[in-house]
Amino acid sequence: RGAGQLGDALAYNNALVTLMLQGNEIGPAGTGAVAKGLENNGALTTLGLGFNRMCDEGAERLGAALERNSTLTHLDIRKNEIGPVGAAGLGAGLAKNGTLATLDLGDNRIASEGAQALADAFAEKSLCALTSLSLAFNKIGDEGAQRFAPALGHRCPLTSLDLRNNDIFDQGATHLHKQLGQNSTIKHVSIQGNKMGQLSELKLFDVTERNKHGVRIMTVQNNFCVY
Repeated sequence: RGAGQLGDALAYNNALVTLMLQGNEIGPAGTGAVAKGLENNGALTTLGLGFNRMCDEGAERLGAALERNSTLTHLDIRKNEIGPVGAAGLGAGLAKNGTLATLDLGDNRIASEGAQALADAFAEKSLCALTSLSLAFNKIGDEGAQRFAPALGHRCPLTSLDLRNNDIFDQGATHLHKQLGQNSTIKHVSIQGNKMGQLSELKLFDVTERNKHGVRIMTVQNNFCVY
């Protein structure tokens, strides 16, 4: 009920710019109500919805809202039990949104399929304007790293990428290394807490030396090498 009232208020809000609703367990229905309000909102720039169990349904509703919203620049949806389906909905919304700059999707369940859906948001004709993206703790694995890596091409708007603790081994690191070596916009990459070997760590770190117009900070420590 409370989230529904907030959603109604958001639709007519012309003053509130920051709304933090983390940890309220509003669920898919509550998230849907907030998302509906966002569709017609013309003021809110920062929205915190972490720890709310929105699941895929709520994430899909948010994705649909992003297609219409033109003011939101920061969105935090950490730890919401979002899977590949929800990630696909968000990706579709991002592709048609030209204002959201920061998205924290950490500690969800998007897996490799979700990584692909988000990579698609950076396609050639996409309007996606994200500069900071966190996919930490999403178990995208080597397959997810391979699927997401092409999104890091020359026109990628990202300047900061967080891939911590994603079960990425050497194979996935190889794909990331190749793309980051050609990228000139990303300046900060966090990839610690994965499962790549020391050689892969060194190759990724070497990107900061070889690509003078690209990554300036590469955080790779605390990988758990498994042979």
